[in-house]
Amino acid sequence: MRHNSLLILQIFFILFLTACNEQAPKSVSIEDHSKTIHCILNDQTLEILISKDSLTANFIYDGKTSLVNLLKFKDTYQILMKFDPQIGQLKINQDGTELTQFINQQEKRTSCKTITRD
Repeated sequence: MRHNSLLILQIFFILFLTACNEQAPKSVSIEDHSKTIHCILNDQTLEILISKDSLTANFIYDGKTSLVNLLKFKDTYQILMKFDPQIGQLKINQDGTELTQFINQQEKRTSCKTITRD
């Protein structure tokens, strides 16, 4: 129930930001197409599976699959997930080509490859 409430609040927040930004040029959002994003995180493969029109994604890392939420901020998406001190905080750009990791008060950027599925 708490997860659903958080998701609903995130959706309303995104809708609010979109409505406030109607004058801005239109850009492609990460959720405009179903896609798989491949990155390297801590020397291991990371896959992020995004379905079209959804800000919920499957996060496959270290042999485990987790459900994560994507929260849009301008041209990046914060990946909302259970905190893991080995991962820290993550965000990805709207094209799905760059992952940013914030860990131990440092920022690490990694290139990613995105494959559109539809």
